[in-house]
Amino acid sequence: MKRRKFISIGVSSCLVTSLAGCSFANTPSGTVKLFFQRLEKGEIEKAKELVSKSVLALGSKLDAGLAQISNEIKQAGGIKSIETKNEQITGEVARVEYSVVLKNDRPQNDNADLLKEDGSWKIGKF
Repeated sequence: MKRRKFISIGVSSCLVTSLAGCSFANTPSGTVKLFFQRLEKGEIEKAKELVSKSVLALGSKLDAGLAQISNEIKQAGGIKSIETKNEQITGEVARVEYSVVLKNDRPQNDNADLLKEDGSWKIGKF
């Protein structure tokens, strides 16, 4: 519960920016998966590249939140699986239910709200 709460708080209001040349993130589900894959690899700066300018304005709060999530994933031995389900798209807004199962078998189930911005799906909220 503590980890889920942190993921929800730490990534709250994160918006993912466009991914030049990355077809994986051309769907709402793909964007969610890529975001967590980057955090798993400890690629905080690359994860920040996926965050909109308005969220980057959070500055050190965003840095600390992403670093802590990445560290928690690492402490669990990594991600066992990332599953997305029930992707609902209405115009330029989407909601994706997702489950991140860490290698310690602790699932994190939540929703991500996404929006289409500059032709790319971006995470608006976890």
